[in-house]
Amino acid sequence: MSTDDESPDNLRKLPLPVAQLRPKESALYSVTVQRDVEFCDHARATVDDVARTVRCAACKALLDPMDRLIRMAKDYDRRRRDYDNLVTEIKAQRERIAMLERMETNARARLRRLGVPRLEDWQLDQLIKREADGK
Repeated sequence: MSTDDESPDNLRKLPLPVAQLRPKESALYSVTVQRDVEFCDHARATVDDVARTVRCAACKALLDPMDRLIRMAKDYDRRRRDYDNLVTEIKAQRERIAMLERMETNARARLRRLGVPRLEDWQLDQLIKREADGK
């Protein structure tokens, strides 16, 4: 009661692509799926103001304008946070530099009070290097 294209249990085989199964060391199998197209993250987009559409500049896929707008807003927010963090970091480093300059001025004043002759910056650098080298 079966024909040539039907199986004995009355099921018909369809010509669909099937993922290939590869056995691994254990009893589990991993699935390998091959894609014809490379992945595109749609980083750049072109806007057609006449047709009111947004397309990916790389793969030419039609994009949802609202998704693109949300992505741009999130990107702007991230960049703004990064900028604010950098401004805060620069301000903290400037304060640290000012503190180090005050410490240097105070150290030079203490040396003058002790009677050490005034040293030029290059002489002070040589003295620091000699002390660091242990000479």
